[in-house]
Parts: sequence; C-alpha cells; structure tokens
Amino acid sequence: MALLKSVNDPIYAELSAVIESGMGRFPGASLDDVELAEVLPLRRGRADRIIDPEAPEEQLFEDANSVHVQIFVDQRPRYFARLERSDAATGEGWRLTRISESAIAKKIEAGIDAVQNDPASDDEVLTLLEVPAYYFVGLLLSGDNGERVLPVEFPRELGVDGSTFYSLEDIRERFRQSAIMGRAPSGDRPEEAQASD
Repeated sequence: MALLKSVNDPIYAELSAVIESGMGRFPGASLDDVELAEVLPLRRGRADRIIDPEAPEEQLFEDANSVHVQIFVDQRPRYFARLERSDAATGEGWRLTRISESAIAKKIEAGIDAVQNDPASDDEVLTLLEVPAYYFVGLLLSGDNGERVLPVEFPRELGVDGSTFYSLEDIRERFRQSAIMGRAPSGDRPEEAQASD
C-alpha cells in the first residue's frame, strides 16, 4: 500500500481546527457527520517546463507548500479543503485557502482506492498533482522505481485513461501533444467556494 498521511499525523495536528472553522459555510454539513480523511501534499506542474524537452523530470512539478484534505460527510467523500503553510520559511502554521463541495473529492477517493489496491504501490509516497494549464489532476506516486501518475480528472482531449498508471515521460508527452493549454475544458466543472482570509 502507498504511504498516506491523515489529519491524525502529528505534523498535521493543526489542520482539524482550521478546517472545522470553515465547514460552517456549507449548509447540511454538521460537524457531527464530518470525517477528515487523507492528507495529500500538493504539487503543481508548470506548463513551460512540461513542454520544454530540455527540462529535467525532477523540475516538472513544484511543491505548492499546500495540502489537500479529503472530507467525508455521512461516510461519503463530498468536500475537500486546501491549506497552505502560514510561514513557508519555518514550515509552521496553516491557513485555509479553499473548502469546496465538489465531485473531485469522489474522483480523488476512487483514485486513492485504485492506488491502495495496486500491489506495485507498496511504500510509494502519494501526492496530489495539478497541472492547471491542462485542467489536469492526478495522483503522483514516488518510490524506488521512479515516479508515475494516475489521472483523476482531465479533459477527454488529453487521451488518458483514469484506470491506467503513466510514467512521467508518457504523461508529459500527452501534455506536449495536446492543444488543451489555455482553452476551457470540455464539460462542466463544479463551482468551488474560496475561503476568505
């Protein structure tokens, strides 16, 4: 099984209180019914590096200094929260930047289940990967055998399959060959509520 963190991990001790302060924005989400689940460090892909054939793989994705937290209501993944470190230099404190009721929470949970059921994921570290220019969200697995990506949300035009693990070079080549960057994706995307400062 892949290595996953939860809000019970000591390094994330502050997350519960910060997230709970923002849950009041959503009617019908009583704190009694809420369970904070997996915590995924967030990395973002930069389009300029992805399309540059000279850019090394280790520079394609940057640590966003943020985490994504899956939120279950009535035992179903319905919400997610995004938090960033208040003080990036010391790594202390967290600030809620977004909390949303969104279908992406269910898609991410399905991806986590697929990863956990994959025997090749033993001891791999799991992070959430976003490539905003391509409207792409995936799970990035890192381990002794390199990195691979399981797509979670993506435009059809990218030509990937949500049940297939891709090497970084394979997924990078799909980004390069697509004409998605800068266009609105096909289909509707859910509205996301922004947390105020």
